[in-house]
Amino acid sequence: NEEVFALKATLQDLKDKLQEKGGIFDLASQEQEVEAINRKMAAADFWDCQSEAQTTVERLKILKKVVEPWHHA
Repeated sequence: NEEVFALKATLQDLKDKLQEKGGIFDLASQEQEVEAINRKMAAADFWDCQSEAQTTVERLKILKKVVEPWHHA
């Protein structure tokens, strides 16, 4: 019983922390990040720093894999 109680307490703590952070999956926040990245990529100087641009493109790919299925549901 003590193990079960400890697990329940741990789960509740994790649940509270996730709610404070907006949950595991905050679609609106991720959609806003996609929009921000798209604006950033539209800038004339976006590719001036290749490594930063590539990191940004990779982030966009990850976000799109998460966000786009919700638009086709």
